[in-house]
Amino acid sequence: MTFIRTDRPHQPQAPLSLDQVRQLDALARTLTAEQLLWASGYLAGLGQSVAQAAPSARASTSRITILYGSETGNARALARLAHERARERGLEARLVDMARMMA
Repeated sequence: MTFIRTDRPHQPQAPLSLDQVRQLDALARTLTAEQLLWASGYLAGLGQSVAQAAPSARASTSRITILYGSETGNARALARLAHERARERGLEARLVDMARMMA
């Protein structure tokens, strides 16, 4: 059984090359209905993980604001450390003492 017609000219809008279509067709012909269903879900999952990778690339250019409030200096020290780590990871980070926001 052939799933994809490879005897027709390759359609330019298809995302696969003719060779890729032939490889996929050759594999599909060897699979049971249950295996085809599994492969379909597997490929859909791969596609979704690729789509989700793009937003994480954008996250590296995200801006964050780190707010802190401190009487003893401990929270300020932790906030500074978080600020430094965020910048090391490519985030545009801003450190703000909440006491200055209320003034």
